[in-house]
Amino acid sequence: MKLIHNRYKKPSKKLLTVIILLILLNLFLGIYYLTLKTPKPYNSSQSFLIHQCQKVPLRNEPFLNSDRYTCYLNALDTSLKQQGLIETSKVINNYLSSGEDVQFQGACHDFAHTFGETAVSLGYRGSDLLNYCINSCVVGCFHGVGHGYISRKYSFDEINKFCNPADYKGDPLKIAACFHGVGHGIVDVLGSDINQNLKNCSQINTEVGKSECSHGVFMTTSSYMIPAKISLPSDILAFCSNQDKPFQGYCYEFAGFLTYIKSENLAKAGEVCTKVPDKNRNGCFVKFGEIVYISNKTKPPAYLVTPCKDITEDRDKLSCADGISASILADGNKSPEESLLICSSLSSNIVSDCYIKLGDKIAELRGKTLRDNLCSSLSNPYKEACLGT
Repeated sequence: MKLIHNRYKKPSKKLLTVIILLILLNLFLGIYYLTLKTPKPYNSSQSFLIHQCQKVPLRNEPFLNSDRYTCYLNALDTSLKQQGLIETSKVINNYLSSGEDVQFQGACHDFAHTFGETAVSLGYRGSDLLNYCINSCVVGCFHGVGHGYISRKYSFDEINKFCNPADYKGDPLKIAACFHGVGHGIVDVLGSDINQNLKNCSQINTEVGKSECSHGVFMTTSSYMIPAKISLPSDILAFCSNQDKPFQGYCYEFAGFLTYIKSENLAKAGEVCTKVPDKNRNGCFVKFGEIVYISNKTKPPAYLVTPCKDITEDRDKLSCADGISASILADGNKSPEESLLICSSLSSNIVSDCYIKLGDKIAELRGKTLRDNLCSSLSNPYKEACLGT
């Protein structure tokens, strides 16, 4: 019997070379894929260079329409997609706290709103957004989260689980802010019928959530400033008194504002604010001050404050001045120094009280660093009042 030997033929050098190249190619592709999928910590050599945006020159245009603001939005979009929610939030929080770009600080709330909406569009869960959305800019990011949810879902089916998830144990103010954003979204996406929009808010399962949703509804409805676009009740005070309790407070606060939209008469708007419940009176006159600013924003501060000086009670004058100052500080196209001139234009017996409120407002809207710089330009006793010392 002959033994049969299996003869093994060695592969050619050419075939070995091809095999080795295929192995190396697969290894390279695998590493490249992991590089794309793995978020990297931020550093200045990477594509998200938000600090460079402040170098983009500003022209004679509204900041929100400028190339510089577009740069910030592009940097945000790039970072959220490449670096992820947590790293992007860290970088932007640090940048905002540095106060490097004063104009950007004025657009902070709008930018934060966009942050929240963009993060929702990328599929982040409600609890992740509540934990890691940027915490600067007067909870604007959480407003954007709620707004973004309605814009994408067009329904209330899961809104309670999204804005108030069972696995979130953090600051309840963030939950409230999310529901506030939902109110914004309802008007922008579903229309400006106040009655129907408040019915949508009633589907929220907490009293605070319902109230904040109504706040967003009234705020966005008021921002249209065009009566033809809004279905307004003939008697706004009666309308507010007939609302469910969670909706009454903000309805009364916006009663003067809505009256102005309907009548285009500042005197009527101010008169309505004197008739709301006392606990809502301050809010109503603050909104009155916002109307004054919106309808006369090109005028100098001394002119803007005139309707406030015409109000009878000092407490209402201060609330009105507070609304004008807050509007100036929130307007990225205005110099924050103009807010100081609002207080100095009031009668001497309430100037110090005005600066006390203004100092707190600057710190809230633009940060303590700017508050300290602006208030330090005043002479005492107004400097101390503004700084809160």
